[in-house]
Amino acid sequence: MKFPATYKTRLIVYMVLLMGFLSGILLYSNKILQDALLNEADNHLARVVQLITSHIESKQDELMHYAAMVRENSTLQEYMFVVVRVNSDVEPLKTFYKKSFGWLPVEYNMILTKEGKLLAGKGSKTITKNNNSIIHSSLSTSFAMKCEDGIEIVAYSPISYLDEQIGSIVISDDINNSSLSQLKNTSGSELFIVDNGNIFTSTINNINGMNFQSDGNIFEVNGHRYHIKKITIPRLIDRNIEMWLGIREEILMQNLASYQQTIFGLAITGSILVLAVGLVLIRDFATPLRMMMAMTAEIVSGKIPKMSKTKARNEIEGLANQFADMLQALREKEDEVQQAHKELEKLAITDTLTKLHNRRHLAEIFPKLMAQTRRDKKFINVIIFDLDHFKHINDQYGHPCGDQCLIHFANILRRHSRSNDYLFRTGGEEFLLLGVSDDRTGGVQLAEKIRIATQEIPFIHSGKTIHITVSCGVNCAEPDKQSHVDFEFMLNHADKALYTAKDNGRNRVEMFCECDDDSVTEEPDFFRN
Repeated sequence: MKFPATYKTRLIVYMVLLMGFLSGILLYSNKILQDALLNEADNHLARVVQLITSHIESKQDELMHYAAMVRENSTLQEYMFVVVRVNSDVEPLKTFYKKSFGWLPVEYNMILTKEGKLLAGKGSKTITKNNNSIIHSSLSTSFAMKCEDGIEIVAYSPISYLDEQIGSIVISDDINNSSLSQLKNTSGSELFIVDNGNIFTSTINNINGMNFQSDGNIFEVNGHRYHIKKITIPRLIDRNIEMWLGIREEILMQNLASYQQTIFGLAITGSILVLAVGLVLIRDFATPLRMMMAMTAEIVSGKIPKMSKTKARNEIEGLANQFADMLQALREKEDEVQQAHKELEKLAITDTLTKLHNRRHLAEIFPKLMAQTRRDKKFINVIIFDLDHFKHINDQYGHPCGDQCLIHFANILRRHSRSNDYLFRTGGEEFLLLGVSDDRTGGVQLAEKIRIATQEIPFIHSGKTIHITVSCGVNCAEPDKQSHVDFEFMLNHADKALYTAKDNGRNRVEMFCECDDDSVTEEPDFFRN
């Protein structure tokens, strides 16, 4: 190509090329931004879908936890046995259930007989109507199912008494219009629940019953286009039910329209500037190359935005990709540091030999247990266990054997204590149990149970059977009626009771109950060896 001879003509050609280049850059950046907006919308939908799926899984785990808590309540099992097998009045069961579990933050919770009859709680129409396949199961499970106005998350667990199934607990929560509206407000997205290809319920008004037909990842309704993504509902038993999340394309394009107006203004302004500069250069082109180079350098520097990691076509894109990798690596390192921090916190409150809590954790647990006993008007127990003649085991069999003996006793504590008891190794061969009981003898009964188990379960080391016993000191208090109760006070009196047990021959349980008076109380003979 032969360029014009005169500088004036050349400058005109350069201006035209420069204006075309500027317009092309602006149009290209507009296209890049549009693609980036749509890509970010898809990423946003994917993140929200993952959050919703995680929320449903967490809700199922939470409901299963509540169901297990109800199922394992021994008092509830006894009430149900009396109602189901003795045909006693059901009102005491209802009163106890409401008092003990009325606080559960769920929509529905039902105590059912083995035949499906509602004994206590608030019934769900959906579950009551379709419970034939649920109530006869002997396994705990959680699932999701269609309900009248959405999706119902259900946890089921059988209730047994003396190894006989006598009923079940069913707990559920709804994903209904209210929760869908809340999701819309927090995520800015629309949600569609589809049944057999038709919209069953949605955050968009007046579209229930419409056919849900999508073109790939696009769904059109009422003249609006939505970018959609399917939500996988964990353990959904209705195969015809689908849940979709969508974001309206017009909302995405609003930002783009505003940017396009800015681009148009910049294009006009840039053209005027180019023309003005061209006229000046035509009039006086002493420094046309310097001005053109400056303009080109200004355009080239940072006009193409980098929104996400792409295939590197130049050094800048390669550097941006490396920066994105660095940020990802930093996030992963931060996760590792947080996980290590959690592990260190766990190690700080755990005895390394027995894996029980150590004494440091007592300061955190005791105030919470005190608050619970005051609220529930129950008794708090501190039980100290001390292995009898443990020094003799170390001296005769060696310290490795002594360590295994401590682990053996820790396993006995775990097996024979209750799920809501807190177990500690406070030093050497001394252990401690914090627990709550319904009456003042509960701690002594538990200590006696563990004492007998220790005596009857031999410790075997290197083929040798070593019989061990344990002395127990129990202290009981009723915080709701006693204002002076604190941990050091209870620990001192439990320690005194332990020394009484050792002075009286070891392998026995002695009790000091602060809810009676400030002296060691005598217990019935069946509590002692």
